[in-house]
Amino acid sequence: MVILACGLIALCLAPSYTYGASVELSATPNLKSVDPGTAAVFTLTAQNSGTATDVVTLEVGTVPKNWTTLFSDDSIQVAAGASGTTSLTVKPSKDALAGDTNITVTALSTVTSTKATTSLKVRVEHIYKINLEVSNPGEIKAGESVNIPVFLRNDGNGPDHVTVSVIPTGATTSWAKLGTATYDLGVGESKIYGYTSSIPKDTETGSYIFMIKARSSGDGVQETKNVQADVQGTSGVGFSMDPLTMSIIAAIIFFVLIVAAILIVPSKAKAPGPEATTPKDLKRPKKVKKKKVVAKASDDHTKHLDRIEKRIEELHEKVERLHDSHKEVMGHFEDHMVKHHKKEVEPLPPPPKPTLPPPLPPSPAKGTEPGTLPEALHPEGPPENMSLGDAHGEIGHKTGPEPLKTATPKKDLKKCSKCGGDVETDWVKCPSCGAKL
Repeated sequence: MVILACGLIALCLAPSYTYGASVELSATPNLKSVDPGTAAVFTLTAQNSGTATDVVTLEVGTVPKNWTTLFSDDSIQVAAGASGTTSLTVKPSKDALAGDTNITVTALSTVTSTKATTSLKVRVEHIYKINLEVSNPGEIKAGESVNIPVFLRNDGNGPDHVTVSVIPTGATTSWAKLGTATYDLGVGESKIYGYTSSIPKDTETGSYIFMIKARSSGDGVQETKNVQADVQGTSGVGFSMDPLTMSIIAAIIFFVLIVAAILIVPSKAKAPGPEATTPKDLKRPKKVKKKKVVAKASDDHTKHLDRIEKRIEELHEKVERLHDSHKEVMGHFEDHMVKHHKKEVEPLPPPPKPTLPPPLPPSPAKGTEPGTLPEALHPEGPPENMSLGDAHGEIGHKTGPEPLKTATPKKDLKKCSKCGGDVETDWVKCPSCGAKL
């Protein structure tokens, strides 16, 4: 009975004992400083205070935009009463702002579903950077003031306190001066400052160089730009005169130039002579352009006729081919009509033969009017000893072994009084020298 009672008491008290796993999480170190874009590595330790082996999974909370996190192992197996470690790499973005960022890491027990959290801090270092731009003033007159724009911009990752100053060099010590000018600029904020300097009247003509410096609140961070000023001193004659005197001198020079141009430059218009009394007489008669009459060569005339004949022959051959094809079709048609309809079809008439155009007149001789014949030709036609060609106007000739036969003259001949050549009695002009008979 005593043993049974002790067993019951043990069963009743069993739930009050701790059985399983209990997780604790810590990070080493808790704070790490890095530059933008540089990774920070932390060591995470998971402690199992329970009585059973546990598997712990790790998660990272929210981080800023464009930051990256990476576990070497996001799951750790931890025995009872032991601990396990892993590493976490945190990398800020390249444009991360200066300051501290807290990151939360959570450990989850897979045995008891209990959680443990720890916090670590990443400090982004403050990077100081100034953008300084200065424009050269160009030419400056002695005794006047000049305004030089100075452009400032904070290109760092945190707010900055910028001090602007002027550093004179050489002869600019007496006038290139500036008191302290300071500006508080946020990240990416810019400022345009107008630096005004008064040039003494006794400053000589020349180029002067001085410096403008912008110093950041960060140790040793500064930007310096050289400024070149071209000063026109009072030693120059043109700059020592007042505007009224310069205007008078310019007007006098302009008047002298006009008078000299009138006296020196000769007049282009010529005076009319005694015969030219009216403007109408001074006008020159217009030149009449003579039209040139170019006679075509006889070779061109012959070639033209040859091309016409060749074209007519080609057309005639084409008509014959069309007629043959038509004739073949009509043959099939006739056979069909006789075979199936017992009808005969009238035969196709032969193709008409092309008629050649009348012969063209011979090409005119050089120097004569177009379309007229030389006066030396016989009024009734060519000499009888020349035979006409075929219908195309060519000279008649025979092919083969027989030579060309010419007709013997039938009319009497007479001598030309000028050249002594033989001329037919009824000719008007001599064909050799062109003399009238």
